[in-house]
Amino acid sequence: MNRAFHLLGFGELERGLHVRPDNLEGGLGTLMERLHGLGLNADCAVFIANEFDVPTQARVQSLWDSGALNASYRRTREQLDLWLDRSADLEPDVAARESFLLGRRAIRQVVFDPFLPHPLVDVGLRRDFIEAVLRFDRAGHVIWQRFFEFSLGAAAPTASRVQYTH
Repeated sequence: MNRAFHLLGFGELERGLHVRPDNLEGGLGTLMERLHGLGLNADCAVFIANEFDVPTQARVQSLWDSGALNASYRRTREQLDLWLDRSADLEPDVAARESFLLGRRAIRQVVFDPFLPHPLVDVGLRRDFIEAVLRFDRAGHVIWQRFFEFSLGAAAPTASRVQYTH
């Protein structure tokens, strides 16, 4: 169950008590469905706590490394954008391989992001990061199409024939 809690952005406040901010779409009902779908027993208590004493609130906020999350949003966005800037000059097989490896890491980062609200993370940085992943995904489709065409014996397109924007 710990993996399921981690996947949904929970932190363990106390042994057996996992918490997360109440900022997910669908509210408690949708969250319960997702938890049960990931294996949480139906008899486990799932509830919304809307106020903590000051020491507990500080402990709750310390469950996530906000600085590391913000830095990872910025770093991954920069890596993706820098790679896209030079990708048109790569051979089709190199571009396909590199886009796969970079894209896999970026998608994993999105999947495992806890989607914390402000002020726990910089939601603008997260939005920019996700937009970069979407741009990279669109470019990746073009790159892989180019790779498949090249693999099937078609002439490799020149950089001017490969069009994607970021």
